[in-house]
Amino acid sequence: MIQTLLYQNASSKQQLLRLIQVRFVYILGQLLVLAIAYQFFNFVVPTPPIALILLVEVFACTYSIYQLRKLSSVSELVFLMQLLFDLSAIGALLYFTGGATNAFVSLLLLPVTLGALICRALYAWAIGCYAILIYSILLIPLIPLDGMGSMEGHHHSMNLHYVGMWLTFLISTLLILYFVNKLSAALATKYKELASFKEQQLRNEQVIALGLLSANAAHQLATPLASIKMICEELSEQNSEDELIELMEQQVDRCQNILQRLKHKVNDPSPDDGQSIAISDFIELLKEQWLISYPDHQLAISNSMSPHTLVTSDASLLPAVINLLDNAARANKKANINQTAMSINEQDNFVYLTFTNSASSVSNFVAEELGKRPLLSTEGGMGIGFLLANSSIERVRGEVWLESDKSHIKTAIKLPKAGQDDK
Repeated sequence: MIQTLLYQNASSKQQLLRLIQVRFVYILGQLLVLAIAYQFFNFVVPTPPIALILLVEVFACTYSIYQLRKLSSVSELVFLMQLLFDLSAIGALLYFTGGATNAFVSLLLLPVTLGALICRALYAWAIGCYAILIYSILLIPLIPLDGMGSMEGHHHSMNLHYVGMWLTFLISTLLILYFVNKLSAALATKYKELASFKEQQLRNEQVIALGLLSANAAHQLATPLASIKMICEELSEQNSEDELIELMEQQVDRCQNILQRLKHKVNDPSPDDGQSIAISDFIELLKEQWLISYPDHQLAISNSMSPHTLVTSDASLLPAVINLLDNAARANKKANINQTAMSINEQDNFVYLTFTNSASSVSNFVAEELGKRPLLSTEGGMGIGFLLANSSIERVRGEVWLESDKSHIKTAIKLPKAGQDDK
């Protein structure tokens, strides 16, 4: 149960359900202990208030389960209130069964420990202070057990003993709050890092698989493209003024150039780490590639940066940005918009490329999952394209994300300036 409480992959609803289960077990334990104390030790306790406390606990458990079914998630404030209620219930039972003289007074540490595990530091310390307050109130000998007498009838050494118990409880509470909460936070951070590493590893495996498929497709496409090239040349000789034939030749040449670059990259797989490019050169290359792909669709670039600003780059960055712009351009053309606007800005030593296209909004799930794995439900093949683009941008320590409203989708690319460390 403790591992489930620690790890953040367990939902807040599961955590609260286990907390309620612990409370049910505790209620059964209370009934068992009271029955044994009465049957074998002849302890007499005030039945009405204890019965009322137990009924309130049972009602709280039942009501919490009922409310749990309606909630999609549970905030830490709910856990705080639940644990404060548990402390109040335990304190009330101890109050009517001997106060600090009760051997089960250390049960006050149970909610403190759970609070240190599942709550933030502020809430955990609030729970610990409340537990110390309850224990301090229990030292007042208002309702001692029959046969035990009051603190005033005890020897001075017994008074010191109770004070020592209080100090022990105080020190135990402080140690639990400090070390357990720190340990819980450290484990949660490590788990996040591990989950991020596994996600990155899975994404890399998908990219490698796509790369193998691309290499195989490139090998198979070489012969058909050569044949098409020969047919275009023959058609061009027969009708040299046909614009469609000329356009076909241009597109075939483009495909062959792409295959040649892929072949060159495979034959020379040296890493591109540490490369940089001036923002002005990057814009020129982007415009050049854009004219080849979309001669009838304008790319309007607004640059507020110095043209000599250097950004971290490699051979895959430009195709990645063009890939993302392709999605925006297709959506804009579908909406009869004749241009795609892109702005380039600098903030906190990072370069931001943002562009917006007119399209239906994407759900939060799709916006979060795009770039992590292919999504079969996406339109226009954006899932795989975004996956490849995201992997390429991450290689240069950049980020890419989507923001959407009812009629527009905004794509944002964050690139580090050359020489900047990760932030």
